[in-house]
Amino acid sequence: MANEFDWNYEETKSDFESEQIPNGDYRMIIRGAEKAMSKDTVNPKKMIKLKLGVSGYAKNIYHYIVFLPNNREITNRNLTNFFRSFGIEGGNFNLNSYLGKEGAGRIEIDSNGYEKVKYFLEGTMKDRLPAFAPPAKKAKVVETKQEEDDIPF
Repeated sequence: MANEFDWNYEETKSDFESEQIPNGDYRMIIRGAEKAMSKDTVNPKKMIKLKLGVSGYAKNIYHYIVFLPNNREITNRNLTNFFRSFGIEGGNFNLNSYLGKEGAGRIEIDSNGYEKVKYFLEGTMKDRLPAFAPPAKKAKVVETKQEEDDIPF
């Protein structure tokens, strides 16, 4: 497609998009929590969709806690694990109160190459991890100051 810049644009991934989080245990922070429904059209299930920041990485990963009416034990186990890891009172379903809470979890790469939270960590497993850290910064490009006469436009 012709354009006034005479540029052939090709979409590329940013440094942060292509950065994969390796398998391991990480501190996490809740950046988003919302009510969702599964895609199953025959028997849809309620879910909590969590947007999680991972210590040392700029990318967010998503985790879903699915409410299984036919298997309350599994649902309650997953909720208890989540609540304990993030220091949320058991049975608190005020999703807005989750924002900014810190916990920890085990990340594993699935067969499609996506990072998934295998389970959340609590107690000594969580406590042995270093504090949550922001993403590592890329080297900064230092630009030289230009005089007005040197500006190319």
